[in-house]
Amino acid sequence: TPYDKFCPLYKSVWLMRNIVTFNRLANDCIEKNLQAHRINKDAKGGVMKGRLNYQIIKQRLGDLLYRLSTQKFEDPADGEKALVERYQKLNDELKEAFQLINEDYNSQ
Repeated sequence: TPYDKFCPLYKSVWLMRNIVTFNRLANDCIEKNLQAHRINKDAKGGVMKGRLNYQIIKQRLGDLLYRLSTQKFEDPADGEKALVERYQKLNDELKEAFQLINEDYNSQ
């Protein structure tokens, strides 16, 4: 297949960067939620909405998870600039999505 003939270093780096970003953001989000539930309050003193887990993240970020798992199919023939732009866009969207989850689950 065209995307599998070879994998340039920049593509490998971005694939791993996005996977690690997702993992780090998911773990941070869940850890914040867990810590808040341990004290039964958020920073403003209110009661938390609910427990956050990977199933909720999977439901909320289904489209992004799909895009994360299919980023390997990007064709290097499209050029480094085009691929890096797509990977950077996905990375930014992951950060934005987790920010929204944090706002929904880790604040009053």
